[in-house]
Amino acid sequence: MRLLSTDCRQMKEFISYTDIEEYAILSHTWGEGEVTYEDWDKLSRLKVRKKKGFKKIKYCCKQAAKDGLKWVWVDTCCIDKKSSAELTEAINSMFLWYKNATVCYVYLADVPNDLKNFAKSRWFTRGWTLQELLAPSEVVFYSDDWHRIGTKSELSSSISKITGIQETYLNGTDMQCASVGQRMSWAARRQTSREEDIAYCLLGIFDVNMSLIYGEGHKAFQRLQEEIMKAYPEDHTLFAWGTVVPNFSNGVTSEAQILGYETVEDKYAGDDELLGLLARSPKDFAESGEFICFGDSKKFFRRWGSPIAAPSVVGQTVRLDLPVGDLGAPIVVCRLGPELRKIAYLRRMNTAVLLCGRQDGPLFTFVTIPLLRCADGYDSRTRKIVVNHQVSTSRINSEYLWSCREQLVVERQPRYQPHAGDIILRRFVSFMRHPRSCSVGTVNVALQDGFIKALAPTHGRLACLMSEHTKTIALGLSISRVGENEDGLGNLHFGVMPVDLRMITGKYNTIDGAYNYLWNHWQEAPYTQEMQIPSYTWEIKETGDVPAVCIKSERVYIGEDKRQPVDIVDIVISRTRPEWNDQFPARYTYTGR
Repeated sequence: MRLLSTDCRQMKEFISYTDIEEYAILSHTWGEGEVTYEDWDKLSRLKVRKKKGFKKIKYCCKQAAKDGLKWVWVDTCCIDKKSSAELTEAINSMFLWYKNATVCYVYLADVPNDLKNFAKSRWFTRGWTLQELLAPSEVVFYSDDWHRIGTKSELSSSISKITGIQETYLNGTDMQCASVGQRMSWAARRQTSREEDIAYCLLGIFDVNMSLIYGEGHKAFQRLQEEIMKAYPEDHTLFAWGTVVPNFSNGVTSEAQILGYETVEDKYAGDDELLGLLARSPKDFAESGEFICFGDSKKFFRRWGSPIAAPSVVGQTVRLDLPVGDLGAPIVVCRLGPELRKIAYLRRMNTAVLLCGRQDGPLFTFVTIPLLRCADGYDSRTRKIVVNHQVSTSRINSEYLWSCREQLVVERQPRYQPHAGDIILRRFVSFMRHPRSCSVGTVNVALQDGFIKALAPTHGRLACLMSEHTKTIALGLSISRVGENEDGLGNLHFGVMPVDLRMITGKYNTIDGAYNYLWNHWQEAPYTQEMQIPSYTWEIKETGDVPAVCIKSERVYIGEDKRQPVDIVDIVISRTRPEWNDQFPARYTYTGR
């Protein structure tokens, strides 16, 4: 640590912390004409004193000498920023340096003596000044011409209103008592000149360390969250970010909308991006200032004989154990991107309960996250988090939370980019519980995501086969394209083929075998239909061999460009006949996504 003498004549480097004498430290915002270490090392003292930034250094040194101190630390001139090693050490140590200072002088260059602009000072908006406010035990504010405004403790009520920091933490309560979400919320409205610094300036706030990689952009905040996750594995407020709502308004509860008798396009007008579990910046925590950890959470995390594994991160994917339940609508409406903004589609949703929330007197209300099920067993979230009394200690306890835990894999999903020839499953609703899909090599099928993408023309060939089964019945549904054009944009062709698993033998006498049978014999389907353009509805009446099937198709165009058609498909498989009752559940199951 390099310190400047209060007579502004000597710069001394202290190698060991035990050798450092008492010192004052300056907190300020950077402006024009700052005095750098290079200036101090190479310019004459006369030239240094003429620089605009020397004014606050002179004020600081004069005040420190008056307070009986021999040394000061000022970030502009006491760090050699040309040395990456020294800069890294300084940033990782800066919280400790401010904490160990005898006194911190805050210089507010934009606040006159009358305090008119105190609450509007730029100092309260900068990322680095957050730790400079919280770390020192003694903080004294000064105006632009160095008139004393007051101390942190004297002004704590006003500072709390300005910053959103609870007054107790301004008056000496250990910051470690604040949840991760609360501390993140303190930085939500702060800015830094470089994108990476919004992460680096929070290292001391969370008492973590990491290397500095300028140029990595928003990845710095991702790395910060990973370090926080290791340091606070039981603090779920790290995941409690986003827009707080009392209910997830995208939910669909009308059976008519689920089955396609009513449209869903007008149900929800938003465009939810599918996100991972970690936030992109502290701004996402703007509404998280009241969230604390559940006081009884140790019964969940540290259950004797069955401890919960700590969250882990691989790339953009977070794997962790969370309580999951049907605490909201199981089906939600999502809207496609700007190219197909008029189209909404249905997805399956579960609700994860975080072990954090709000304490309202004796009642603790949990934060829940709607999770949208995606292909390959992954989940994604939106920017919305739900907080309401339906999920609180008045209704659930730690035993319930433990009993419904699941291991989740949550990651961000790339936004769907439509291409000519794509098939979008607006709804795939069935009372059969085991959907499977397969396709030729030129087609990418993401059944749970609702997209069938043709990577090459599929003229006259099987594009996709979807299969479902119960104890004794398998049902295959094939999708292909027909027509004279070789561009893969011909009319859709559907085939439905029921298979009695009891009637097939040999290599096909298993569930996988039945699936292979359907794949090899799809052209023999007894029920087939070519769908007409622009829209068509095909219905198969329920019999003893096949449930009722209703398929609707509608052709739309990307950006209204007739050369780029996309087919929107609704598939509903239902039953009413009593002979199906021992084979299937009593109500419909949404299996598409």
